[in-house]
Amino acid sequence: FLVRRASALPTRTWRRASLAVLGASGVCAWASPDLEALLAAWGAWAAGPVVFVGPGLLAMELARQYDMRPLESIHNAPAFGFAALGALLALSSLGGFVQLAFSPPAGHRGQRVVLHSLANITVSPNRIRVP
Repeated sequence: FLVRRASALPTRTWRRASLAVLGASGVCAWASPDLEALLAAWGAWAAGPVVFVGPGLLAMELARQYDMRPLESIHNAPAFGFAALGALLALSSLGGFVQLAFSPPAGHRGQRVVLHSLANITVSPNRIRVP
């Protein structure tokens, strides 16, 4: 959106915009203590609407325009289901983030972690260094 001025983008502008997006993504990944949560958020909030909400709403709008079908029609149920699934995906990821914020795992912020048994701890032979 930021570089759209003409029908064709100059190569220099395209490279700058690409580097800006990659740089911003790199800073977000570096600053995030939990990269899995960051990628889950991007997937739920970026890909969810594109995959589920957009096509569902588009199908309902096309049916309304061309078939003169009201939005509340039973024939729009599958499209409405896809749109609702996309909204549920985004909202459930938000709920997961709230839960993570209020109950971080033990040891995440300096809490003491108690180990009850050493039976399941193994050391790879390649990591043992003998001086």
